[in-house]
Amino acid sequence: MGLEAALLDAFVASHPVEAARELEKMPASDAAQVIATLSVDRLAELLRWMVPVSAASSLGLVANLDAARALSVTRRDVAATILRAMDS
Repeated sequence: MGLEAALLDAFVASHPVEAARELEKMPASDAAQVIATLSVDRLAELLRWMVPVSAASSLGLVANLDAARALSVTRRDVAATILRAMDS
């Protein structure tokens, strides 16, 4: 893991709400690039705090397998809400 990825991981681990707010400000394509570097567990925690529509937009641009893995380990209510937003 490079320094930038390690710093991002540490920031998301320590400040998931703030990280979510920053990602929501970004275009979905930029946010997708950021979340694609996170571990599945870290991404699952981050998704919990993102606005569902924003999470769905960004997650929809990440590799399907990675998105599915993250949704499979996040809370069921969060995953269901994001999946509904993806379907809209």
